[in-house]
Amino acid sequence: MRLKEVASLTIIIPLLEETDTDLFEATLVSILENRPEEDDILVVNAAGYENCYDLTQEEGVVFISADPQTGLIDAINIGVQNSDTPFICPLLCGCEVAEDWARPALARLDDENTAVVIPKTRKITSSGRELASFGYALSRDGVLLPLRSGRLPAGSLAAPTLSGAFFRRRTVLDLGLFQPALGPMAFADMALLCDEIGLDVLFEPNSVLTYSAELFPALNRIDRLTAQESLFRRWAGVWKERAQSHGWRLFKEKLFGGAEVRRAYALAKEEIGAPRPEQLLADAHTAAAETAVR
Repeated sequence: MRLKEVASLTIIIPLLEETDTDLFEATLVSILENRPEEDDILVVNAAGYENCYDLTQEEGVVFISADPQTGLIDAINIGVQNSDTPFICPLLCGCEVAEDWARPALARLDDENTAVVIPKTRKITSSGRELASFGYALSRDGVLLPLRSGRLPAGSLAAPTLSGAFFRRRTVLDLGLFQPALGPMAFADMALLCDEIGLDVLFEPNSVLTYSAELFPALNRIDRLTAQESLFRRWAGVWKERAQSHGWRLFKEKLFGGAEVRRAYALAKEEIGAPRPEQLLADAHTAAAETAVR
């Protein structure tokens, strides 16, 4: 019998109480059919799902029970803390992958200065039309710009969405895990933290995740405006040189953008219950220094 190779990637599937069982099983089967044997699959089971297929650790699938009230980001964090591979890739139920889907992204992560790799997301509409996405770019004045290709506009920062990304696990731990209070921008926030400490956030169009567009629609206008303003407010203490251009844009949008824009910015004023980036960055630098000493 051939021994299982040492795993380099843990695929984390958060299975929540409201998750459709058929979607979860489609995702799991897709990964089982298209992963290297050495990769681990960790299902954070907050739905009370019964493992009727008797999947076992010998097959590289581990189920971890979680409280039924566990939210999406908390479930992903449980997966990060319970994995033991260098890299992790959270995938939402409803995602399907093809043969060798992870290999190009993992090749990028061979470079120790790379902390995040953003794959291409194919969203298929009910009519069969394909919508390509790489998340968002956050411009210097705080605007979230949808990315249709793996190229960043000049001066912007990559902001991956929850539809998928590959992360260096040690870096995620050092930076305090993903912040549940940031909701759909939790991955984007982690990418910004990585960029701030000089690590690379890269795109890999040859690693592809496929979703139904109806299951995972893009943020509507008010949610996008709220998210981008919340993200910028959270980073204001670090991005002081960007504040003037952001303030001018904000003034114009609130003045001419109508009630919807003003409502989004009012929602963004709510305090985010998460550690400040300044503290997370300071802690990460301390952890890196201690590791270097050892």
